[in-house]
Amino acid sequence: MSAHLIVFWNILHGTKGWDNLSLLPQYKGQPSMKPYYRGYNAPPGGPVDGYLEEERGQSTCSITWTNPSIKEAWWKFPLKSIANVAYLEIYFRSSTPNRHVGFSVFIFNNSSYIPPVNPSQHKVFSHNISTCIEHVTNVPINKETQGIALYNTRDPLVNTTCEGFDPRFATIEICEVKVMGCPSQHFGENCTLCDKKCRSRMCDAFNGSCTYGCENKFMEWPECSVCKEGLFGQDCESHCGQCIIGTFCDRVTGICPDGCQDPWNGSLCNVCKEGYYGQTCKDACGNCRNGTFCNPTTGICPDGCEEHWDGLTCKECKNGNYGQNCDFNCGRCTNGTFCDNITGICTEGCEDHWNGTLCNVCLDGFYGHHCKNKCGLCLTRMLCNKLTGVCPTGCKDNWTGPRCDECEDYKYGPNCVFNCGHCKDGKPCSKLNGHCEAGCVSGWGGLFCSKESSCTENLNADSGISKASTAIISIVSTFVVVTLLYAVVARIVYDKMKHMIPLTGKNPKDIISGKLDDHLVDTNIDPTYQKITKQSENSFYQELRIYKNDDFVQNK
Repeated sequence: MSAHLIVFWNILHGTKGWDNLSLLPQYKGQPSMKPYYRGYNAPPGGPVDGYLEEERGQSTCSITWTNPSIKEAWWKFPLKSIANVAYLEIYFRSSTPNRHVGFSVFIFNNSSYIPPVNPSQHKVFSHNISTCIEHVTNVPINKETQGIALYNTRDPLVNTTCEGFDPRFATIEICEVKVMGCPSQHFGENCTLCDKKCRSRMCDAFNGSCTYGCENKFMEWPECSVCKEGLFGQDCESHCGQCIIGTFCDRVTGICPDGCQDPWNGSLCNVCKEGYYGQTCKDACGNCRNGTFCNPTTGICPDGCEEHWDGLTCKECKNGNYGQNCDFNCGRCTNGTFCDNITGICTEGCEDHWNGTLCNVCLDGFYGHHCKNKCGLCLTRMLCNKLTGVCPTGCKDNWTGPRCDECEDYKYGPNCVFNCGHCKDGKPCSKLNGHCEAGCVSGWGGLFCSKESSCTENLNADSGISKASTAIISIVSTFVVVTLLYAVVARIVYDKMKHMIPLTGKNPKDIISGKLDDHLVDTNIDPTYQKITKQSENSFYQELRIYKNDDFVQNK
């Protein structure tokens, strides 16, 4: 009902202040009670007929059956429409008010309701049994409802000293009940329209406050004039930022008066502090370049990542690096793959000659920065140092040097098994080919100084040959011997290298003349070629021995 209709309605009925809704036709329903005893001539409609006991006696009252077997009794009055009921003015039977010690009042919107069902939802009043009942008692309701009910019980038994209380039975004995209130959505003695800020425009029947909540659910009731704690703004739809724990922002401006929680920042404490990002600002920025900070929302480093770091947020190691700070380089992973950027393990294995879980140490038998150098002939197959190649316990027989990769003095040949000849002044021969570079001891001759000589050191002066002629003859003889030696060696190598054509694609003549590709002398060439080369090399030295011992007679 609108405000102007209420004013017209009050003038029409000559009323002022709250109305007794029980007498208004638009509200008055049909009352009922239980247990009903017709012999008393006290029907349920008496309390809402507008007459007091003093005016018409007991006939205007309602009295339930007062039998000792009755342990509960009720009287209820439904309204035809919902009203904002302020209070009840109850006129108990003047001779028996204390029979109602401990009574209760219920409200309901469905006329079929029977008290005391669902007391948590319907009970609005319980009498304090430490006091006695007055003949006229006011009971506050302050609820929007479509019915009221009075309920009395002796279960459990009420303990009271009030005069007239009868513990044998429960009864309801009332002579008038005034339901004082306003139409729904109105309040006060003048039945003023509730404020629209109240939820469903329902309010306190006495002062109009929004006791049912606010139309704007984000406002704090009953005033509905300020935002709830934790909200701010004109419509209270904005949430406070991350204020210091236990405090709230200003409900109008949203500013946190005591500052922000760490790591939040800004006047509203709703942005991340520099160096943090994400919905909760708990994620630290990655390793952004030159000490810059990431985007506070996405975590992306706008200027890129520091050295060794990668990924949008610069939290991953760049390919080829690993470790907590990405400052370790991956080992030699196979086929150009990269190691795990946390553990450094090459998941697909290592390059040739590399070993270890991180592929960062040489395979046994190799050494050097690139692990491409083979160990020498270390003693009893002991492995060399993988960095320097040094044999820690010495060399096998006939070998020497820190890496055991050269022949001992007075030994030569591919396996250092040949002994030097009788070189002049006791000097050792060449460790490569056995030649005595300084010449032979007197009485010995040949390239290897291993053939005894019958010639004297001086020629007969009478022979007419001068020393100059002798020198020329010696030079020419040496040239002829060397040429023949080269021809023998070339023939041997040529015959052996015929088998290498399918493997190398090279002409044996080119190989003999020194036109070998670098890879043909590398230590990592095909094993088949290594075998052929070694056989050729051994044959070469065998031919040299035959020459040395048999005065250059070829082995047929």
